[in-house]
Amino acid sequence: MLCIITSKVERRTKYYEFRHKTAVDCLVKVDNNILSFLKVESVIDCNSIELIPKKELLDRIDPTHSIVVKQRNISNELKEEIGRAIKKSPLVKPYIKKLLKCCYR
Repeated sequence: MLCIITSKVERRTKYYEFRHKTAVDCLVKVDNNILSFLKVESVIDCNSIELIPKKELLDRIDPTHSIVVKQRNISNELKEEIGRAIKKSPLVKPYIKKLLKCCYR
């Protein structure tokens, strides 16, 4: 499952306020106190979820750019917040929501 993190918090918020107001609640704000690799406050867009196999993800990466894939430690609290936001999202397809653990309400 792939979620997009963007530093364009205000732009993303305004987009959903205009397009689908209830989706605004499914943006999870994070900063470098929560995810150390972030430089500024950002938002995880839990309305825009994509299921993508690892092989396909690697195929999408431009080979002319150097990239290192690192596994990050993400707190269980943040994982649960993301899970709840995905389940709550009016834009995420039901079959994707069913793939999440039942404990995210």
